[in-house]
Amino acid sequence: MQFDGNTFFDGLLPAELSAWVGVNMPPPPAAVPLPALRRPVAGADDPNELIRYRFLCRGGTALLVGPTGAGKSSLAMQMALCFASGRPCLGLEPARPLSVVIIQAENDEGDLAEMRDGVLAGLQWTAEDALAAQGRVHVATVDDKTGPAFAAVLGALCAEFTPDMVFMDPAFAYLGGDALAQKEVSPFLRNQILPVVHQFNIGLFIVHHANKPPAGGQQKAHYLPGDFAYLGAGSAEWANVCRAVLALRATEDARVFELRAAKRGFRLRWHEGNLPEGDPTTMRYVAYNREQGVICWHEADADQVPREKRDRGQDIVDAIHEGATTHTALCKKLGLKKATASDWLAKLKLRKVIVETSEGDLRLTGKIPARAAVSGEEKT
Repeated sequence: MQFDGNTFFDGLLPAELSAWVGVNMPPPPAAVPLPALRRPVAGADDPNELIRYRFLCRGGTALLVGPTGAGKSSLAMQMALCFASGRPCLGLEPARPLSVVIIQAENDEGDLAEMRDGVLAGLQWTAEDALAAQGRVHVATVDDKTGPAFAAVLGALCAEFTPDMVFMDPAFAYLGGDALAQKEVSPFLRNQILPVVHQFNIGLFIVHHANKPPAGGQQKAHYLPGDFAYLGAGSAEWANVCRAVLALRATEDARVFELRAAKRGFRLRWHEGNLPEGDPTTMRYVAYNREQGVICWHEADADQVPREKRDRGQDIVDAIHEGATTHTALCKKLGLKKATASDWLAKLKLRKVIVETSEGDLRLTGKIPARAAVSGEEKT
């Protein structure tokens, strides 16, 4: 049945407006029957998938949130280079080598070059691989366009470079309005940015600042899992609109951060201890390179993880290796509460790293060397 604007609006609008709607009503959007929707086949090469496992796809947006000065721009640079080479970055795995455009407003040419060189030095790629990745990344500095004007620039860059993915760094530079006001954030994201994302079928990472700490500088002590998606400053729409959210959260060590996959995080298939047998998780610790002047991120080393958050599995494995083969001996040697030791022992048994005899003695299975039991290195 053809839509009749005049009939539909009769009695709802003044006659002259109803007549105008009937004449000027645009055609309806395309719609498909529900059975016609196609689900991607697991394990198949899904051309729409950008970050596995459908964490981010074409036509989707992701939010990268972090406190000021944390290194969000350098992380975006590292992600861009890794994705361009088809390599994972801190647990984010591209589906294939991607072409990337970075649109940024805050860093001068020297800053950008330092980030590029620091990332490449830290990753220690061959000169050939580094050159190939750089050729798939373009950087544009845009600091004079906001709102619809920025959306037009985004479209122009997509038309010129046909990227798979775009980084927009930072959101505040391009909104041109009140970040707290939904009535300004929603039109910007939903009606100006998303149409460009859909038109050019790209994935968009929006780099965004976190809220400033409350008085006293203390972070909120207790977060529910969904809270981390809303660490970004301003309206909840920043997280609501985006399909995925990554959040950097400070620790007491200025060089170490929690990386939280706060929305769609389980799609990344992260596991505790970075072991396939570990419990699913949406958080890992990341840190700056220890070498002075090398601007590069890496998985935090064991000694960089806050003591109360460390994977005690490695400590337990080492203690058993050194002769602490009972629950009591483990608790005494490591200063663990009995319940904590029991929880970690259960995980290590599930991973088949240790076994417990009928007499209650703990033994390493021998399948994984003691030092590699939790890190996942040098598996035999």
